[in-house]
Amino acid sequence: MPSGPGPTPGRSSRPRHTLGAVAAAGQLPDQLGQALLVAARQAFTQGLHLAFASSTAVAISTAIVAAALMRHVRPSSEPEEQPPRARADRVAARRRRDVVQGRTADARAGS
Repeated sequence: MPSGPGPTPGRSSRPRHTLGAVAAAGQLPDQLGQALLVAARQAFTQGLHLAFASSTAVAISTAIVAAALMRHVRPSSEPEEQPPRARADRVAARRRRDVVQGRTADARAGS
């Protein structure tokens, strides 16, 4: 049990956010309340600057890593050319189908 005025044990007398500082400044004398508000605004602004700087660093690092990983990728809207083996397999399959259906190369060329 606290024996006198002041913060209770385990709790800080400092406000944890800007709104708490505004509420606490309202309970203080004018000059002291103004000093608390200025300090709270500066702390808030510094926190925003730190968040902006760290987010910028992460974004730039991510862009650098992405550029490094993608430097070997060729920009192309055309499909990649199939290897010669795949083309040869397609031609062979077409010839087998034509033989099964009784067509010849001359019949295909004429139609």
